Amino acid sequence: MDLRAAPKLYTGPANNPKSRGEKAFTSIERTAKFVQNLVIIFGIFGGAISLIYAQYDKRVDRAIVMTKEFNSNVRKTYLNLTSAWDHYARANTFTQQADKEAFVNSFFTEGNKEETKAREDNLEDLLDFYDTLYICVDRRSCDRNTALAFFEPSIDRIFEPFAFHIFARRAAEQDPSVGKGLEQLYRMEPEPWLSRYF
Repeated sequence: MDLRAAPKLYTGPANNPKSRGEKAFTSIERTAKFVQNLVIIFGIFGGAISLIYAQYDKRVDRAIVMTKEFNSNVRKTYLNLTSAWDHYARANTFTQQADKEAFVNSFFTEGNKEETKAREDNLEDLLDFYDTLYICVDRRSCDRNTALAFFEPSIDRIFEPFAFHIFARRAAEQDPSVGKGLEQLYRMEPEPWLSRYF
């Protein structure tokens, strides 16, 4: 019997050096593709996070710009009005307790015409500023929490004593937008930390 003519037996892939090399290469190739896909995913995720933080930083910067605007151009008006109110309130304590609404309105109508006009003009300038600030916050151009941190004391200081007069002006002028920005900011709550970024 000629052994050279006998069929060769299949030894299996485990004993085939070429087959083991191909499997190792395939495994490395798959791992490399997986790592490549992870890098792409993390790159997209990281880019999105960077964009979100950049937009948040811009909103904070715009809120800070509004504080500079207030300090440069509005603070004097604010101090003039609040100082006049404090003086008027101290001088008329009894009347204030009797009818707060009438008392507040009288602050803008009684006395020297130049003084009452200056008070009304000062209030109008402040209302214009807070309308602008509210639009900036409402449209998410300014960061809400930063704006409230800077402006909440002055917002309270203006809205709480003068709300009656603002509402009276709305009725008299039939204009619901009078003092809307100030009122909305007064009633506004800080955003939860996650909402600040989205």
